[in-house]
Amino acid sequence: MTTILCVEDDAQQLNLYRRLLEEQGYAVLTAENGLTGLALLQSNRVDLVLTDIIMPDMDGVELICRILAMRPPPVIVAISGGGQYLTGLSLLKTVGLMGVRHTLLKPFTGKILLNAVWRALQDTTPDTNRVQAAIGWN
Repeated sequence: MTTILCVEDDAQQLNLYRRLLEEQGYAVLTAENGLTGLALLQSNRVDLVLTDIIMPDMDGVELICRILAMRPPPVIVAISGGGQYLTGLSLLKTVGLMGVRHTLLKPFTGKILLNAVWRALQDTTPDTNRVQAAIGWN
Protein backbone atom coordinates (compact mmCIF):
# COMPACT_ATOMS: atom_id res chain seq x y z
CA MET A 1 0.00 0.00 0.00
CA THR A 2 1.24 3.49 -0.85
CA THR A 3 1.85 5.66 2.20
CA ILE A 4 1.48 9.43 2.01
CA LEU A 5 2.55 11.91 4.67
CA CYS A 6 0.49 15.13 4.67
CA VAL A 7 2.10 18.08 6.43
CA GLU A 8 -0.23 21.08 6.85
CA ASP A 9 -0.78 23.50 9.73
CA ASP A 10 -4.45 24.16 8.88
CA ALA A 11 -6.33 21.33 10.65
CA GLN A 12 -9.37 21.58 8.37
CA GLN A 13 -7.23 21.31 5.22
CA LEU A 14 -5.19 18.47 6.75
CA ASN A 15 -8.34 16.47 7.50
CA LEU A 16 -9.67 17.11 3.99
CA TYR A 17 -6.43 15.86 2.39
CA ARG A 18 -6.44 12.79 4.64
CA ARG A 19 -10.05 11.93 3.81
CA LEU A 20 -9.62 12.40 0.05
CA LEU A 21 -6.46 10.30 -0.06
CA GLU A 22 -7.83 7.52 2.18
CA GLU A 23 -10.92 7.29 -0.07
CA GLN A 24 -8.52 6.49 -2.92
CA GLY A 25 -6.92 3.67 -0.94
CA TYR A 26 -3.77 5.40 0.28
CA ALA A 27 -2.43 4.97 3.81
CA VAL A 28 -2.15 8.49 5.21
CA LEU A 29 -0.04 9.93 8.03
CA THR A 30 -0.65 13.52 9.11
CA ALA A 31 1.48 16.19 10.75
CA GLU A 32 0.67 19.78 11.70
CA ASN A 33 4.22 21.07 11.10
CA GLY A 34 7.58 20.11 9.67
CA LEU A 35 9.01 18.90 12.98
CA THR A 36 6.25 16.37 13.46
CA GLY A 37 6.45 15.45 9.79
CA LEU A 38 10.19 14.82 10.01
CA ALA A 39 9.70 12.57 13.05
CA LEU A 40 7.08 10.55 11.14
CA LEU A 41 9.42 10.26 8.16
CA GLN A 42 12.16 8.89 10.38
CA SER A 43 9.93 6.20 11.87
CA ASN A 44 7.78 5.18 8.87
CA ARG A 45 8.22 4.16 5.25
CA VAL A 46 6.67 6.99 3.24
CA ASP A 47 6.26 7.01 -0.54
CA LEU A 48 5.11 10.61 -0.98
CA VAL A 49 5.14 13.76 1.14
CA LEU A 50 2.48 16.40 0.54
CA THR A 51 3.69 19.50 2.35
CA ASP A 52 2.62 23.08 2.79
CA ILE A 53 5.41 25.67 2.73
CA ILE A 54 4.37 28.25 5.32
CA MET A 55 4.07 26.53 8.72
CA PRO A 56 5.19 27.16 12.31
CA ASP A 57 8.09 25.39 14.03
CA MET A 58 9.69 23.98 10.86
CA ASP A 59 8.51 25.35 7.53
CA GLY A 60 8.13 23.36 4.35
CA VAL A 61 11.38 24.64 2.82
CA GLU A 62 13.46 23.25 5.68
CA LEU A 63 11.45 20.02 5.66
CA ILE A 64 12.05 19.65 1.92
CA CYS A 65 15.81 20.19 2.41
CA ARG A 66 15.84 17.39 4.97
CA ILE A 67 13.75 15.10 2.77
CA LEU A 68 16.04 15.62 -0.23
CA ALA A 69 19.00 14.56 1.92
CA MET A 70 17.36 11.15 2.57
CA ARG A 71 18.43 8.21 0.45
CA PRO A 72 16.24 7.48 -1.32
CA PRO A 73 13.92 10.41 -0.67
CA PRO A 74 10.16 10.06 -1.00
CA VAL A 75 8.46 11.98 -3.79
CA ILE A 76 7.43 15.49 -2.74
CA VAL A 77 4.36 17.51 -3.69
CA ALA A 78 4.72 21.05 -2.34
CA ILE A 79 1.68 23.26 -1.84
CA SER A 80 1.37 26.94 -0.99
CA GLY A 81 -1.01 29.83 -1.07
CA GLY A 82 1.69 32.30 -0.13
CA GLY A 83 2.49 34.19 3.00
CA GLN A 84 2.77 37.71 4.32
CA TYR A 85 5.76 38.63 2.16
CA LEU A 86 5.90 36.10 -0.67
CA THR A 87 3.29 34.83 -3.10
CA GLY A 88 2.48 31.15 -3.35
CA LEU A 89 3.90 31.10 -6.86
CA SER A 90 7.26 32.53 -5.75
CA LEU A 91 7.48 29.99 -2.90
CA LEU A 92 6.70 27.12 -5.27
CA LYS A 93 9.31 28.36 -7.75
CA THR A 94 11.84 28.38 -4.91
CA VAL A 95 11.21 24.76 -3.99
CA GLY A 96 11.27 23.93 -7.70
CA LEU A 97 14.85 25.20 -7.79
CA MET A 98 15.58 22.89 -4.87
CA GLY A 99 14.45 19.91 -6.93
CA VAL A 100 10.73 19.58 -6.19
CA ARG A 101 9.01 18.80 -9.48
CA HIS A 102 5.43 18.57 -8.25
CA THR A 103 3.70 21.65 -6.87
CA LEU A 104 0.18 22.93 -6.29
CA LEU A 105 -0.89 26.54 -5.86
CA LYS A 106 -3.70 27.01 -3.33
CA PRO A 107 -6.64 27.02 -3.65
CA PHE A 108 -7.17 23.79 -5.59
CA THR A 109 -9.91 21.19 -5.84
CA GLY A 110 -9.83 17.67 -4.47
CA LYS A 111 -9.70 16.36 -8.04
CA ILE A 112 -6.60 18.45 -8.78
CA LEU A 113 -4.95 17.22 -5.57
CA LEU A 114 -5.62 13.57 -6.38
CA ASN A 115 -4.37 14.01 -9.94
CA ALA A 116 -1.16 15.68 -8.71
CA VAL A 117 -0.53 12.88 -6.21
CA TRP A 118 -1.15 10.20 -8.84
CA ARG A 119 1.15 11.92 -11.35
CA ALA A 120 3.89 12.41 -8.75
CA LEU A 121 3.76 8.73 -7.81
CA GLN A 122 4.20 7.80 -11.49
CA ASP A 123 7.39 9.89 -11.73
CA THR A 124 10.33 7.51 -11.60
CA THR A 125 13.01 10.13 -12.23
CA PRO A 126 15.84 9.58 -9.71
CA ASP A 127 16.28 12.35 -7.17
CA THR A 128 19.70 13.39 -8.48
CA ASN A 129 18.21 13.92 -11.93
CA ARG A 130 15.36 15.94 -10.43
CA VAL A 131 17.76 18.30 -8.71
CA GLN A 132 20.05 18.57 -11.72
CA ALA A 133 17.13 19.24 -14.06
CA ALA A 134 15.67 21.87 -11.73
CA ILE A 135 18.90 23.86 -11.65
CA GLY A 136 19.85 23.23 -15.28
CA TRP A 137 22.82 20.88 -14.84
CA ASN A 138 21.72 18.39 -17.47
